[in-house]
This record gives sequence, structure tokens and C-alpha cells, in this order.
Amino acid sequence: MYTLTMLGVLLSVIHAIAAHLQEQPGALQHMLLSVLVLGYVVTPIILLINTLLERVLIKAPGSFWRDAYLLSIARDLHLIRSARGVLAYILWFAAICAAALLAQRLSEYVAPWVGHLAVAVTLGAGVARCVPCPADFATTLEHLERRWGDSPRGAHSRSDARSHDSEDGPDAMPAPVSARRAGLTFAQIAGMAETKSRVRDAVQRVLQGAHQTGTSAVDAPRNGILLHGEPGNGKTIFAEAVAGEFGIPLISVTYADVSSRWIGAEAEALTACFRQAMDSAPCVLFIDEVDSFLVDRASFSGSNTESLRVTNLLLTQCVEVRRHGVVLMAATNFLDRLDAASIREGRFDFKIEVPPPDLDARIGLFTQALHQAAPRVRVDPDLLARLLARWDGFSVKRVQAVAEELGATWGPLGAHELAVSDVLAALRTVQGQGAQPSASAAFESLGLDTDSRTAIEGLCRIMRDPMTYEGLGAALPTGLLLSSSNAASASAIVSRLAPTSGWVVERVNSAELLGSAERLTKAWRQARDRRPAMVFIDSADVLLDPTPMAQAPHFVPALVAILDETRARYKDVMVVLGVSPGHELPAELVAPGRMTEFIRVQAQSQCPFNHLDQVLSAWSIRLEGSRDDLLALIGRDATQADLERLVQVAVNAHVAHEGRRVDVLTVDDLKRAAQRVAW
Repeated sequence: MYTLTMLGVLLSVIHAIAAHLQEQPGALQHMLLSVLVLGYVVTPIILLINTLLERVLIKAPGSFWRDAYLLSIARDLHLIRSARGVLAYILWFAAICAAALLAQRLSEYVAPWVGHLAVAVTLGAGVARCVPCPADFATTLEHLERRWGDSPRGAHSRSDARSHDSEDGPDAMPAPVSARRAGLTFAQIAGMAETKSRVRDAVQRVLQGAHQTGTSAVDAPRNGILLHGEPGNGKTIFAEAVAGEFGIPLISVTYADVSSRWIGAEAEALTACFRQAMDSAPCVLFIDEVDSFLVDRASFSGSNTESLRVTNLLLTQCVEVRRHGVVLMAATNFLDRLDAASIREGRFDFKIEVPPPDLDARIGLFTQALHQAAPRVRVDPDLLARLLARWDGFSVKRVQAVAEELGATWGPLGAHELAVSDVLAALRTVQGQGAQPSASAAFESLGLDTDSRTAIEGLCRIMRDPMTYEGLGAALPTGLLLSSSNAASASAIVSRLAPTSGWVVERVNSAELLGSAERLTKAWRQARDRRPAMVFIDSADVLLDPTPMAQAPHFVPALVAILDETRARYKDVMVVLGVSPGHELPAELVAPGRMTEFIRVQAQSQCPFNHLDQVLSAWSIRLEGSRDDLLALIGRDATQADLERLVQVAVNAHVAHEGRRVDVLTVDDLKRAAQRVAW
């Protein structure tokens, strides 16, 4: 660029001298105008072209053409990368213009030679402005190396090379990662105001502390920001936004970047990453999935020396990097698995939990993802806000995945306004369920009395469309207690309730909870992630024993904590307990807001033959023979579910023997089948 500018200046001088020799008026003014146009109008255009070319050539690290390019525009980059440089450029241009006007006035009103002298001085200043200064050139190279981690070929002096070799060795491993510009800032992250404020304050304190001059350990600046939380909450996005917010480069390291099958190579690669960060300071060094590096040393075996070496090295580097203006950040999903020495103050001074996105963040994520996937598909904003308010706890990726699924389904169909059922269908697809709620209730075959059936069907209607019924004043129960003399009845009700309402069931056997409540917590977390969902614990009587000799004293406190958190945050999660009639619940569970609904399940009082006729009618089978002997066999307490099993066994035996469809069963067939059915 400067070669072209100087060539233009030279041609302008030659033209001006030739014009002056021919005694053309205003020749010097024409010469000055030419210099100004070439140096201060064409130059910004070339700077813009240089910036665009830089974005292309920056993708080829280490190439000869990229190095030559950086050398040619080094001074331009130094000028345009700061507001002060741009302001100085504008002020210098204004000064040259003012000097040109003054020179013209002097030549008109004072004396021609005074005007010519002023024009010559102005011309000299303009030419000097266009000539790259060696000091600026060297400063720019140092700026590029330090800030972006790019070393143009030949930029180091021999003394620099000797000092570098003495410090890291002539064959030091190059860093497997490089500094890059961040692609977003905090302004592009919707919601999460509290988390953004905590992260911003921590980074500001790190950058301010990097200028401290104390040498003792007590005076060491604070550093180390450990982001922890559940997977998919955007910890990596926050690290990227920090670099963009503060305008500093980002160096991101994962275990895959440094892993190697060679002994010692991982530690050497990690050292190179820290060296790259210190050379690029101020910058953000982000270690993703840091639990891959900082495994608890108490769990190391004698053969795992490489992992021990990496852990010790990282702990040392976390302290070493503090005085170099590097913002050390790390992310983990498993804070409890990290080495105890790594999470103490002095290595990671700021431990910040990144929670699931709040309501504002969920709305922003969903709206942006849906607009990108299907610009012509929309959801009513008020309806969307009410729906997303129920998704507290869903991760960033879950919210985005639902919007993308809607875009893939409805985008090809053109403009469309989605209903709640469309969004819930996409949610089930993302969760891996896919099945839609059954259109008709299937509680008739359970043989329930009128009150039990009415209560369960009413609950099912609320579960199918909770937003509508909550608008009318109804509410989903946090905990549901099903009391039945037959344990199978509660299980059968839940099995019918789930597909009819469109909910998922996480089943927990009471025997799994005798030793620990961990299985209950795991099932609740799975239900929370697969909402709307139920956690069903059958035969929970033994778990609710309030006596000092209880077999599971830990169960009730764990259940109380789950019920309280469910009521506070998660609207579409329900805990269902199946117990025997007359069982007394602990006082903690009957407190307001916990086990909020109780249904006493009773069988319909009718002759068992009525149940049998219903079953046979559903199978389109006719029964032959006297029923009196059959009544003595099955008893009057047989439920419709018992008779369904009886008929199924009889049909299986008949089909296996005859090899054809069953149209008629005899009482003897049912008697033989009854011997194979557990009553």
C-alpha cells in the first residue's frame, strides 16, 4: 500500500515541477491536492481492502504468503485497531487541509515565495505521514505477536531467538491451539443477568490484579474462574462471550487437543498451551471439561503416572500464569470429581455456577433458533412465555433442539402459527418419546368404582392440558398417593394414566430404596429432564415406616426435599406413591404443598361374571358350560385384570393345540387355565 502511495507522491511531484516550469498557475496547489487525495482518500480504501484480505489469509497459519502479508500491513493494523489511531489519522488529515488553505492565502496576500515555502512544508509533512516509520513497524510486529499469537516469519531478531531457545529449548513443542477472536459478547446472550454480572466482575478483577507488582504469594493477583453446572447450560458460550466482551483473544483447550499415546507428550503440549497464552496476553485461556485434566489424585493407581504428571503440571501452571495478564477459565460438569487442591483459592479463586437458562434466556434461545430454522413459522409471544415458564431446568441445547425440530417439521410448509400441542409434540420427539397421548381413556377395564374412576379421569384431563386448566384455577398435584388393597391396581392405574395423559413414567421399586435414596434422586432427575413425567414408587409402605426400627430412615427426608424443589421450580413433575389402605403417612409428607392429592382406589362392586363377560366380548369369544363351578374357582374378588390374564392363558393353550383362531371357550378350558395363573 505504501509503495503505491509513494509512487503517487513521486508522480505528483514530477507533474507539479513540469507544470511549474511551464509557468502554469496553481501548480504547487495542484501538487498538494494530488498528495492529499492519494495519501488520505485512497489510503482508507486500501486499508479496508487489507482488512478484508486479512480475514481470508489469517486462516492459513504459518504460510509464506500470510507472513509476507502481515509484514506489509503491520503499520496499517497498528493504526486502525484502536480508536486513538483512527482519531489521530482524522486530526492529521484536518491539519494538512488547514495548512493547504493557509498556504493558498499566504501566496495571495503576502508573497509568492512565502506561499511556496508553506506548500513545501505541508507537502513534506504529508509525505512523512505516508512513509512507514521503523519504530511503528517494530511496535506493530510486537503488538501482533503478543496479542494474537501470530509470529510472522523473520519477525524475531536473533537475540530474541537466543533468549527463546534458552527459556523453552530449541525444540520446544508448538502449541496445539492458537488464539482467535471471539464471535460473540454478553449482549448476544439473552437473560442470565446475574450470571453475566458475576462473570464480568470476576474477569475485571483478574485483569486489574494482573498489574500488581507484589512478589510474595500473599500479593499474588486473584485469577482462575471455574464455571460449573449441569451439562448443556452454556459454560463454553460464557467463556467465548468473556473474550468478546473485553476485546481480548480466546485460546480454548480440550483434552483432545493435548492427548497423545506418547509418554510425556500430554504434559509438554499443555505447557505449550500455557506458553501460548502468556505470549498472547491479555487473553482468555479456557480449559473445557477440566475434569479430564484434574482428576482427584487420591484415585490414581500406581500405573497412571501420566495422568498424575498432567494434574501436577496444570496445578503449577495455574499459579504461574497469574502475573501475565491471562484470564484463566475452566468448565466442568462434575465439580465433586476434581482434585481438592485444584478448586481451592489460589488456583481457582472464582467458582461460579452456570444454572439452566432463566425465562428470558429460554425465550431468547427459542425465538432465535426458531427464526433461523423457519423464519415464517411463529408462536404467539404470550403463549410461548407461558409454555417456556414450565421449562425451568431445561438446558440451552434442549430449548434450541425443540425449536430446530419445529423448524424442520413446519418450515417446509410455509407460514404457520404453532399451537401448544405442536411445541409439545416437538419436545417429545427431542426427548426420544415421539408417542402422542391416547385419544380415549382406558380406565374402563380396571374395574374401578365410580368415585375412583371419576377422580383418576379428572386428573388425567388436567395432565393432558395443564395450561388451560391452570388458567381456570386448577393445579397439578406435586405428590399423588394411590391407596389400594391390591398393589397391582396402583401400578395398573399409572400404566394407563401415562399414555392417556402423554406423560412419562420413571418406576422405582421400593426394594431399591432400602439401602440408599440415590436411586430416588436419579429417577427424579430423569423425570425432570423428560417432562412431563411421573416418578412412581410401588409398595411404598415399608419406606414410610415412622418407627425407630424403620428399614429406610433416609427415604422420607429425601422425598421431602424432592417434593419441595418440585413445587418451587418444576410444574410438570409428579411423585406417585402406591400404598396399602389405612397406612398412616409421616407428618412431613402431609404438610401443605407435598403429597397434595389422595385417591382411595376401590374395585367396582359387581359379580365377577360381569367382568368376565366384558373380557370375552372384547375378544369376540363365546363361553359354553355352567358357571357355578367357575365361580368357586375364581372367587367373587377377582378383578377384571385377573380375568383378562385367565382368558389370555386359555386362548394361548387353545391356539397352540388347534392352530386356529378361538371362537368358543368352555368352562373346562378356563379351569385348566386357572391352574396356570397366579391369583
